[in-house]
Amino acid sequence: MDVDGSPVELCDVAGPARWWVGFTDGQGDAWYQWMTRPGFRHCFAFRALASEVILLVNPLLHRVDTRSFWMRPDVMIAQEQAAGARIVTIELQPTKADPPRRGPILTCASVCAYSMGMDTRAITPYGLYRAILAHGGREL
Repeated sequence: MDVDGSPVELCDVAGPARWWVGFTDGQGDAWYQWMTRPGFRHCFAFRALASEVILLVNPLLHRVDTRSFWMRPDVMIAQEQAAGARIVTIELQPTKADPPRRGPILTCASVCAYSMGMDTRAITPYGLYRAILAHGGREL
């Protein structure tokens, strides 16, 4: 809030957004893992809302875990890479929030893509990884 008590936006929601997407082997022995590639069994996305505030979107089997952290993006990137995650980054211009074109299939990859405003049909983490690279993203 500002000095007058009015809410203050932390980031420019109309401009391009830098997103980081992490790809991991996930947790445990989920039933769906036979359909995914090793190293690409789960994905999550995060972006900086301010210089030291991160928004995390982590789609799980039973819910979408969204959290904010008081942390610089470079620190989170280093922590996730140390834990074995593959991190890619992409800058996206927000688009009209149309429903996902992936049909009724909700996966971690489709939820991340939709949350970022990325127009892709990817439903697997590896498919999202390839789509990000094809749209100008890069691996860190």
